[in-house]
Amino acid sequence: MIKKDNLKFICGTTLGILIGGLTVSGANQTIQAIQNSQLKVSLNGQIQTFKDETTGEIQYPITYNDRTYLPLRNVATLTGLDVDYDAKTNTAILSSTEKSVDSKKLNHYIIEDSNTKVIEQCEHLSYDQLMFAKNEIYARYGYDFSSNKIRSYFDMQEWYKSVSGKKVETSQLNQIEQQNVKILDDEINRRLEWVNNGNQIKDILMTPFHEEVNIDSILKYNGINVQDLGTGSYNYRVNEIKIGNEEYTGFIYFEINKIHENGYRQTSNAEFYIIKDSKIILDFSADGYWGSTSIDDIGDIYLLNDYIINIRCGASDVCDMLICDKNGTYLFIDTGLNISVTISAGKIFEYVYDEYAGYLEGAIGDYNYYKSIYELSIKDGKMTKKRVGIDRSSVTFTAMT
Repeated sequence: MIKKDNLKFICGTTLGILIGGLTVSGANQTIQAIQNSQLKVSLNGQIQTFKDETTGEIQYPITYNDRTYLPLRNVATLTGLDVDYDAKTNTAILSSTEKSVDSKKLNHYIIEDSNTKVIEQCEHLSYDQLMFAKNEIYARYGYDFSSNKIRSYFDMQEWYKSVSGKKVETSQLNQIEQQNVKILDDEINRRLEWVNNGNQIKDILMTPFHEEVNIDSILKYNGINVQDLGTGSYNYRVNEIKIGNEEYTGFIYFEINKIHENGYRQTSNAEFYIIKDSKIILDFSADGYWGSTSIDDIGDIYLLNDYIINIRCGASDVCDMLICDKNGTYLFIDTGLNISVTISAGKIFEYVYDEYAGYLEGAIGDYNYYKSIYELSIKDGKMTKKRVGIDRSSVTFTAMT
């Protein structure tokens, strides 16, 4: 027995052709139906087992009047559709609309006590960190920044409260803050001179492929293997970097401070700058937020149309992602995500454990968790994402009996 008002079993096998929305209506009635546990459902050669997303109970197909009915939410998930329910109108709604995605609010200071303590050392900071550290002194006062890059970064900070039109002169800062502004300015200027006029810089080329580019791949493309180098510091100018229709250069710096017994070279103080007209557009060594200690920490860099994307993945599929435009303006930051991110054929895909993927049962007694696949798009500086399917590529399915 099944009641019509149980929305989980309303949709028939024609669900796959629905694009807009589905409305369930009509008078409630009790019907005689068969719970068909012998019927198997296959998708691309893989047997599917449907489960209730709340209780985990298996949801078998239902046969009624020689028609087969499948659980609405489960089938919608397989086809990449979102399911919602309007209790007021008793309507189940299917949609494939894109959703806008906002950066997570951060609560971060580069130098937290720069308003009360004179900075003793800042050489370890990246160029972006130096710029943000200087400007966070003014940001504490609600300074209304005109620079898109500076403003975009502080807009992502929970503590920053902009006051429209407010400007703060250096003379209005307290004495410690004024000292710190000068200390940071001196290091910023030294860094610019170092990048543009440094000695012993070897010219190398950017790799012609711009997917999964990192320092190691750029160096290897130019015949340089980090594991063959001795201790010391290394500088490289990277030519022929193209973002959109514009040409850039790059600057790579890193130190090898230890060679382990197995021959592994330990790198530190890694820097990778993208430069335009002698100005540092973006600093991948820290990306203004998360720090790096080796060339591996910088992660993968993607030059996608007019955008620069940096993805760093650590253990357990935890990734950080930063997206900037070609001027270095921050568009999106997400950190500590239980995801993996890939870029393929010019598109960004995010793999996420979420309620849509849920869990299905493979071999009897074994439960496997799956990832929803989202396609991320950038348009007019806004990030949107659309769920396009489920990743179950590593799972071996077994027919249930």
